[in-house]
Amino acid sequence: MCVVLQEAIERGRKQGIECGKKQGRSDTILEITRGMLQKNIPIEDICELTGLTKEQIRALVK
Repeated sequence: MCVVLQEAIERGRKQGIECGKKQGRSDTILEITRGMLQKNIPIEDICELTGLTKEQIRALVK
C-alpha cells in the first residue's frame, strides 16, 4: 500500500475515533440531564452544570 493511502487511512481512523468520543460525551450529557429533570432539579442549575441551553433542555422534556 502506498504511503499516501496509509496516511489517509490513519487520518480517517483518528477522525472517526474523535467523532465517536464527542458523540459519547454528548449522549452522556443528555442522559444525565434527563436524570436531573426527573429529580426536578431547576433548569438554571442544569444549564450551569451541563453547559446546555434552556432551549436544549426544554426540547428533552417534550
